[in-house]
Order: sequence, then structure tokens, then C-alpha cells
Amino acid sequence: MQAAEADGEAERKAGLEYLESILKSQEFAGRDSNFVKELLLNASVERFVDDQVIFHENDDVDRLYFIENGEAAVCVDDQPIEKISSGKVIGLGAIFETLGLPVTIKAMASCNCHSVSRQNLLSALQKYPEDANHLRSFAERLCKEETSRWEKRGAILRTKRKLKAISAMRNGRKSALATRTVMEEMSATSTPPETPEVHQVSEPLASATTPTSSRPLQDEVKRRQKLQMIRAGLAARQRGESTGSSSAACRKGRGVRLATESLEESPGIGLPLDASPEDETSEVAFELDELELADPDGELHRQHSHESQSGSPLLASGGRARTRRQGSASIRKDDGSRSALKKKGSKRSFLPVLSSASPA
Repeated sequence: MQAAEADGEAERKAGLEYLESILKSQEFAGRDSNFVKELLLNASVERFVDDQVIFHENDDVDRLYFIENGEAAVCVDDQPIEKISSGKVIGLGAIFETLGLPVTIKAMASCNCHSVSRQNLLSALQKYPEDANHLRSFAERLCKEETSRWEKRGAILRTKRKLKAISAMRNGRKSALATRTVMEEMSATSTPPETPEVHQVSEPLASATTPTSSRPLQDEVKRRQKLQMIRAGLAARQRGESTGSSSAACRKGRGVRLATESLEESPGIGLPLDASPEDETSEVAFELDELELADPDGELHRQHSHESQSGSPLLASGGRARTRRQGSASIRKDDGSRSALKKKGSKRSFLPVLSSASPA
């Protein structure tokens, strides 16, 4: 009996101390003590463990929680933004409103609370109208303050989270770029040098060591001299045979004119630069055949033979004269076909005329 009485006395003292702490709180400061006692007599005790949810976000608040010991936390997106210490009241700002809480409230560690339902609170306030008016106005002001404060802190928390995500994404891109740069540098150093540069250096050396031949230029000069010779012979024939028959002159002049036109119309008046000696020999033979057709009487040939024997200025200045091979077959005057001349296989020579000879 004495032990039970002792326990009851201890509970009454603890209740009085707790009542005094509630009367000193911001929510119930200056209120009637009988009103607070009546609330505590109708309250029930609830215990919450660590991280246990007391109110979910958007829940309708239908009870008041007086924290006897322990702490609770206000959370946004499962992150704590504010603490509620011992002696505070949870849910007073929304107990008179139909809107739900904009946050989640969880217990931190173990938390012991006295909970009062909305129905018991409203029935007690009917007996104390002055306290009811004061408590309603205070709850309305507290609801606005808490909502504004929690929204700001929640916005700050979300902004920080976004910034962290952006920073992590940028760091990932930088690391990926650095890795790719290192891989490119490694591949560039491991790749052997390309060979086209060696070819570009060796090609000029090969072309520089190849000597340029002056033979095509000499052959071109000789062919030009030969053309001048044919023109000079044609002019002399026309002057010497002006009194002859027109038919014979036409035949002779036609052959020389054909030979002249064939030499003038040939590109470059000569062979290509890479022509072989056999090509040059055949080309000279063809031109001499044309000259033979234009001069069937052999007057131009005899004239140039006489100049070579008497000593022409060109030979005196160092010019060369090619002679026919000994024992070569003579060419028939009446045979004008190029195929017959080639079959005989004779190599003809020519004597260039003076460069001072002017065409008619």
C-alpha cells in the first residue's frame, strides 16, 4: 500500500511539473490552468521510435501531440529541415484547419507524447471561451508562419539538391573528357608516322638527279631548217619555171605544197620529246619522200649537193651533213608511195638550208 501510494505521489508530482512546463510554453502561456489540466486528463500516452512517422505530408491533423521527452523532426522530401524539442506541441497550427500539413513529421530516437483528439479539445474550449478565442487566433497565425517557413526551407533544400546533381553531372563530363583526351594522346603516340612525307621528300631528289636531254631541241631546230629548205626550193622552182607549161608546174607545185602543208600542220613540227631514234629515222624518211614527190627531176637535191661540195656557210660555221649509206638502193622517181620506200629500207639524209632563206 505504501509503495503504491508512493508511486501515485510521484506521478502527481511529474504531472504537475509537466503541466507547469506546458503553461510556460508559447502555445499555452497565460491560459487557465484548469483548461490545461482538463486536456491532460483526457490525453493518451503514445511512444514513437526513431524515424517513425507521426504525420505524413498532406495528412489531416486530427490530434495534438504534447512532447513529454524526446524530439521530433520536420522533413521535406525525407530530409529534416527543423527540430521540435521537448515541451512543444505538434499540430496546433493545423488543428482548426481542414488543409493537410505541407511537411512530414518524424520522431527522432525515442519520443514520448501525450495526444489529445480534436473532439476533446473543442469540448474543453467551450467551457473556456476566452482561452478558445486566444488559442484560435494563435493557431491561425502559427499556421501561416510555419507554412511560410517550411516552404522556404524546402525550396532551399530542393535547390541545394539540384545544384549537387548538376555539379555531379559536370564532374562526370569533365572526367569523361579527360579520359578521352588521355586515350587520344596515347593512340597518337603509339601510331607510327605516315609514309607520304617520305615520298614527298624522295620524289624531288629523284627528279633532280635525272639530267634533262637537249636532243629534242636540236631535232626541232633541224626540222625547222628542213621546212625552210623546202620553202626556198619551192620558191626557186616557181621563179625558174614560170614560162613552162601550166600543167607540169601545177603537178610539181602541188607535190611541194602538199609536203609543206604536211610539215606545217604537224603539231610541234616534229616528234614528241620521248621519241626514239627509230621514230626519228622513219619521220625523216617520210619527209624526204614527200620532198622527192614534189621534186621529181631532182633539181633541189642537185642544188643542195652542189652547195655541200662547194662549201656552204652553214657547213663552214660547223653544221653537219648527213649522207646516205654506201650501197643503198636508189629510189625510183616515178614511185611516190611511202610503203615502197620503206620496203627498200634506205635511210635518207638531208642538208639544211641557210637560216637566212626567206619563204616565197
